[in-house]
Amino acid sequence: MPVTVIDLDKEHEERFLHYLERDPLAYYFFIADWQMERESSRFLLALERGRITGVMLIYKGRIAQPRGSARAVKALIEHIDIRDVEGMVQLEHKDLLLRAFKPERQAEMHMLHMRKGQERLAKGRVSTRLRAKDARAVAALMRAAGPYMWGKQTAEAIRRSMRTSTWVGVKAEGRLAAIGMARTIDIGGMVHTIATAKAYRNKGYATANVSSLVREIFKGTRDALIHVFKDNGPAYRVYSKVGFRPYRKFFYIKGGKRRRRVLGTMNR
Repeated sequence: MPVTVIDLDKEHEERFLHYLERDPLAYYFFIADWQMERESSRFLLALERGRITGVMLIYKGRIAQPRGSARAVKALIEHIDIRDVEGMVQLEHKDLLLRAFKPERQAEMHMLHMRKGQERLAKGRVSTRLRAKDARAVAALMRAAGPYMWGKQTAEAIRRSMRTSTWVGVKAEGRLAAIGMARTIDIGGMVHTIATAKAYRNKGYATANVSSLVREIFKGTRDALIHVFKDNGPAYRVYSKVGFRPYRKFFYIKGGKRRRRVLGTMNR
């Protein structure tokens, strides 16, 4: 029996949400984008005999996250019609993604988790809440600190995100030295961005920002999450020190040219 891939429709909505509820923290991006950014998100289902065996989120037409059984993930990947893609799959499905895309960058990525009561937050140095007036400085710091990931970051994008996210920072010598951002929904909070200017690293600023964001998250929910590349030792040490522990493992790729054409058809 072949796997059928369709766009999410009203008929399958309830079953789709029930599928995510099996492990809501692992499906955090799906749930957050369903609740807060549905206009920028596309959801696909992999069906076998009418049963959902996989799902995929495509965010802003460039970030794809297929999840599910090996058969389902293979079928979903075949329906990623994006020339340049950022993709993330369960670690055991790494080869399926590599067969479909040429990687410019690839890495094992870990989702870390912390339950309220497990935190060991930094004391002393306090981060400040950042506002729209800080957006230009935030964007400049991100572009300089991580040109590969954030090289096209804009102040306008930062200002928009401030409507739904918490941004904090540490200022030193009259300038913004480090920043962090988190977004919280009912199931938990995700620390999305941590960056420190090169001249101010190894001073505890990242730990201060992570701690401030975790405090904010735990005001409204009991679970905090963060993603980190396995090979990013300094970041891993900071997050572990604050109390985060490994939860799920994924494989990330920022891809080049697709190796084959899209197979099959989709209901639109």
